[in-house]
Amino acid sequence: EEVTEIVDGAQKESKIESKVNVISRTWDDLAFTFDEKGDTYELGDLGAIVEFVETQSMDLMTMLAQKEVEEFKENVSKWQKTLKTVDSVIEIWVKVQKNWSRLNPIFLASEDIRGQLPDDTKRFEKVDLDWKELMRDAVENNQVVEACTCEGREEQLNGFYQDIETCEKALNAYLEEKKKVFPRFYFLDSQSLLMLLAQTKDP
Repeated sequence: EEVTEIVDGAQKESKIESKVNVISRTWDDLAFTFDEKGDTYELGDLGAIVEFVETQSMDLMTMLAQKEVEEFKENVSKWQKTLKTVDSVIEIWVKVQKNWSRLNPIFLASEDIRGQLPDDTKRFEKVDLDWKELMRDAVENNQVVEACTCEGREEQLNGFYQDIETCEKALNAYLEEKKKVFPRFYFLDSQSLLMLLAQTKDP
């Protein structure tokens, strides 16, 4: 009975060790893909990466609940923390990319908006420059864990998100003024209205 118990524990330890090794090898090889967009890049398909994060985070949680994890607890906890960071960084990265892509032509192409919202235009221009620099760095260092856990990456993306939110609030106030002048604009959603106002040079 004692031998059986020892063997059973050893087999469970072996499974944990194998799974941790698989997780480590997975993220050694996993890299972001990028799509060119004008003079910058955007994150490509993230389906496989997100799936790995979700399934392996569950695996790590299950491992930590087992008493046999003791020998590997430090490594398992490290990977759990790493994947949590990867998950939160990808989430904010996608949000920033979506909002930047939507507001870019509006703030950089519409003279009317640039004239009416000079402070927010400057704010967005700074975000635009920093965003492009971040994406160039990510293309050069595209390994997922490295790109997501490098110092200051998450804080920088959160800063972008806050600045873009500020610009968007100013835009919404600007749109309300336009609607008061020309009430038919109330029948358009904000995105369609912004597209129209961004093209006032070519009615």
